[in-house]
Amino acid sequence: MDLLRRSFFKEDELFPHLYKMHDLVHDLAKEVIYGEFFSIIKEKDTVILPNQTPHASCLFKIDDSLEFPNSFYKKHRKLQTFIYVYEESLYNVTSNSTLERMISNFSRLRVLHLCHMQIEFLPQSLGGLKHLRYLAIFSCNIISLPNSITKLHNLQILKLTNCITLKNLPRDIWRLVSLQHLICKGCKSLTHIPPGLWQLPSLMHLDFTDCSSLEDIPPGIGQLTSLWTLTSFIIGKESCMSGLASDKLNELKDLVDLRNSLHINFRVLAHAIGDRIPTNVVKIMKHLRKLTVALNEYGVHEDLTKLEALQPHQNIEILEIVNYSGSRFPSWLMVENLGFLLPKLVHLYIKDCHICKKLPPL
Repeated sequence: MDLLRRSFFKEDELFPHLYKMHDLVHDLAKEVIYGEFFSIIKEKDTVILPNQTPHASCLFKIDDSLEFPNSFYKKHRKLQTFIYVYEESLYNVTSNSTLERMISNFSRLRVLHLCHMQIEFLPQSLGGLKHLRYLAIFSCNIISLPNSITKLHNLQILKLTNCITLKNLPRDIWRLVSLQHLICKGCKSLTHIPPGLWQLPSLMHLDFTDCSSLEDIPPGIGQLTSLWTLTSFIIGKESCMSGLASDKLNELKDLVDLRNSLHINFRVLAHAIGDRIPTNVVKIMKHLRKLTVALNEYGVHEDLTKLEALQPHQNIEILEIVNYSGSRFPSWLMVENLGFLLPKLVHLYIKDCHICKKLPPL
């Protein structure tokens, strides 16, 4: 808010909840970074782009009929940042050959952001970008990522947004030894997470927001002791059939540094988990501010056992309970001095708890 008050940013006229850089600050920024960063707005800009500019963004359509000339590639082989943000290309599919040519010529890239570049397949040559630190893909057409992506040993951020047809992640994702952020938002066809993901000791942020087809979280997440963000924790049929559901729930105890929000989604009944439901699973997460527990709507009285184990830390601010099928809430939520037990709680959201006879005291 200080930056807004000091006019560094201003509210967007069309979208009041969004902010943009003030025109004067924008002009100043362009002067400061002149020679370091260039925006390619139209095709002829590829000719006037200063030689050896390390960072560039592209705001015009790239497809088989319109792409960078050979002279552009020859002058800018040392390009470190390439950001593609041409939103009108939403329905134009970029061929594999066009992307192959771009990647093979920009071999020194450290940042590659492909927003709205509709890609069906990423070329295997992507694994040759050995300096790459950041890779972002926004494509409604991509089905899978090449396994060669696991050769990107310096990759720190992998961001996949609205890749609605993406069905799986690379099986050898554990080879991305420097990966710190794995963000999969709106990947609605993604069903499984490779078990090898838990072998990445540097992983700090794991975001599977709006991945509605995700069936389960494989065992081993407790090994990610550096994890700060875990948006979704799913206990599904696969974990229960293997007899690992209770142990997997218990692994949450090792993630003491989790921050912001956690969504625990039970896809099975409590008796399917077993008799060894752990206690105080999230009570030690002092940095957590929001906890959502979504239960199986056919759980009946078994759901009470789950909720008893999920008493949050006293620092929790938002608590959400969805599809609870018990007749009463857990003992920790029904105490008369709830304000003493959870002094920072400001929002209690209860949805589709049809059988419950008594609400928690307010």
